[in-house]
Amino acid sequence: MNKVKRKTWEHPWSYKESFVIAFAVMLLGFLIEFISGGSGISAPSWPNNLYLLLGILNFNVIAYVLYKDHPLVKWMGRVPAAVSAISIFTLLILMMGFTLQEDAAASDLVRRLGLSHVTRSWPYLLVVLYFLLTLGFVTLRKVLPWKNNNIGFLLNHLGLWIIIVGGILGSGDLMRLRMSLNEGKTTDAATDYRGQAYEMPFAIHLNDFMIDEYPPKVGIIDKNLGALAGEEHKSFFEAAEGYVGEIGNLQFEVLRFYPESMRQGDVFKEFKGEGSAPAAEIRLFNKQNQTLKTGWICSGNAFQKAEYFDFDEQFALMMLQPVAKEYSSHIKLITDEGEEEFDLLVNVPVRRMGYTIYQVGYDERFGRHSTLSVLEIVRDPWLPLVYLGIFMVIAGSLYIFWIGRKEKINTENE
Repeated sequence: MNKVKRKTWEHPWSYKESFVIAFAVMLLGFLIEFISGGSGISAPSWPNNLYLLLGILNFNVIAYVLYKDHPLVKWMGRVPAAVSAISIFTLLILMMGFTLQEDAAASDLVRRLGLSHVTRSWPYLLVVLYFLLTLGFVTLRKVLPWKNNNIGFLLNHLGLWIIIVGGILGSGDLMRLRMSLNEGKTTDAATDYRGQAYEMPFAIHLNDFMIDEYPPKVGIIDKNLGALAGEEHKSFFEAAEGYVGEIGNLQFEVLRFYPESMRQGDVFKEFKGEGSAPAAEIRLFNKQNQTLKTGWICSGNAFQKAEYFDFDEQFALMMLQPVAKEYSSHIKLITDEGEEEFDLLVNVPVRRMGYTIYQVGYDERFGRHSTLSVLEIVRDPWLPLVYLGIFMVIAGSLYIFWIGRKEKINTENE
């Protein structure tokens, strides 16, 4: 008996129709973005993002409860619709990865299509809504009516739904600001990446900025080639007093090294004060032409210029700027409730009044003499919701693993 072939767009819809609809949703977004001139859209902020969240949730639940037998609702709760939604969302993310975001130099076509600001574009909004609706219907179809063996499925899919909602709808309330502090000064102003200023609900006073640096590297340059001498990974050595090494035909020895110094006449002398810079006296011997020379090099900074050691017509030595090992700010946080002092370290943020404060930079021109500290201040009130979703996905995966293992053991014992 011959099986009757299902016609396209005849219910139940399969992968073919699902991918056509998913692409149509994305193309509609591109069309709206193009017609609007590529101006993009702003992420909804509180309380509008909450209203949007409740609207999506209510639509999912009410539509499923009242019309769960409708062909459209049944299709959105099936695997083909879910796969098409995930695929089109992934495609849009890949497009974002291949185009520089928030690029002022982007071409007019890229900007008008929204590819230079994907997360603020109409295609992104429509694809995310399509993804959330299909994920919601898939979850409801599996858990209504309720069965205990669907706990893992519910945790995984509802957790993923919560992650997406919290991460995307919460972006409108995300604040990522920079605050520049000078030693001995107090400020309550921070700016975003556009340069717009914000007044914070607290003020910060920078008591002291501290930095510890690695010994600087010394490099041998082949002036004829305009490149490093020898293999690149072997062309630098540490400016440590007494260090002896060899690169190609060149033998070198670090006779003296001062982490802080100042030039005095023909030599550098140790000097611990404003304006000091690392300097080293190097002795070089060229085995090829039997030449021996000694000279000074200095990395330089904003107070004194860098100095190079021209060993001969071919080779020269240079000292790189020292790299910070660690740096921190001793700050005083001033609020209406009082004052609090603490050290702010790199990768050790402090959370106060709903804000997370990070140590992110300093004035690299001055190095260890920098009196400027740069902080990043982040406020993300939806982050706990994202964490909840992550924990639900992890719990659901563990539950499914545990149930599967238990069923396997029971089967083996039968």
